[in-house]
Amino acid sequence: MTAASAPSYAEGRQTVVPDENGSVEIVLPKGSSVSGRVIASNASTSSDGSYVVHGIPSGRIQVTAQTYGERSLTKVIQVDEGTQELTLNIQFPTEARLSGRITRGGQAVTHAAVQVWTREPGVISASAKTDANGRYVIEGLSNGDYLIKVQGARGSKSQRISGPTLLDIELEP
Repeated sequence: MTAASAPSYAEGRQTVVPDENGSVEIVLPKGSSVSGRVIASNASTSSDGSYVVHGIPSGRIQVTAQTYGERSLTKVIQVDEGTQELTLNIQFPTEARLSGRITRGGQAVTHAAVQVWTREPGVISASAKTDANGRYVIEGLSNGDYLIKVQGARGSKSQRISGPTLLDIELEP
């Protein structure tokens, strides 16, 4: 399942409940409509991944798809004045994966959040928690340069991720 949210120009908050087919439609006061499909392993807004957002104003718009699996993908689009409908399909990447072990003083760090953010356009972020052995796995990344932050650690680490990438991190005592 994927969460959908309205940008800050929308007044108030809306509770969105999928219909019997799992489809979600968000209606805002005025403007263009954006629709498409969100494609992610085991995650989508409806059974076929479709979504529709009405009332999008013209200008530069940031669209973010976020899975309950702690992954998000952000696209920036330009909606020209007078545009009535626009299609934006969002596909989560699958070509790269980051895994490893987090330790401190040689001992496993359990239940620590490991977060990654890309430095490239089409913002991708993801996170995972370490298990009882300090191991983590973050799948669904694209090849590229990322910033990696471990909960409770100072600073972040820059890392090139390409295909299956192993990164063990030893935290300061």
